[in-house]
Amino acid sequence: MNKTKTALFAFASGSLVAGCSGLQPKVDVEKLPVTAAGVEAEYIIDNTNAGFYTDGDWKQSSVSSGYIGTDYLAGESGAGEKTATWNLNVVKRFDVFARWTSHSNRGSNVKYVVHHLNDQDFLTTTTIEVDQRDFGGEWFKLGTFRMSTLTGRVTVSNEADGYVIADAVMFKEAAGAPSADSDNDGM
Repeated sequence: MNKTKTALFAFASGSLVAGCSGLQPKVDVEKLPVTAAGVEAEYIIDNTNAGFYTDGDWKQSSVSSGYIGTDYLAGESGAGEKTATWNLNVVKRFDVFARWTSHSNRGSNVKYVVHHLNDQDFLTTTTIEVDQRDFGGEWFKLGTFRMSTLTGRVTVSNEADGYVIADAVMFKEAAGAPSADSDNDGM
């Protein structure tokens, strides 16, 4: 059985954000539902959820279709001074997907950085470069990763050759036992 949950519960990761952001809780964490044990789940963190935060001046938009929620954020090409972060607050293996809207003015070299645990349980990052001119309005698989409480997250910056879209990231529990997947492509 698949369940989709919005990541409002991800505020539990607020301690990660506390030192670098003035975000306040958008929801009473005591009222959040408990995740069912043993149930495969997807965790979608949209740009309007508590588990999402930005640095820099991103512009809200809903011009291009295919986004999650009420809108998405857009940042013009730059040197990486703008970042968007989706925080995850569970420890499991996840297939990680990103979503954006496509347009000819989007970056062809947008870099998503996935923060995860390696085989020795050390925090590491993997950078996945995507072309946001394609695959708009679809979930694009970035890879399969073991994510750690308070450190499992995905970031994207405006260091690209066109506009960078920050809409949503989905963390879907990976099926099966961990494997020796050295390139995190789920194969």
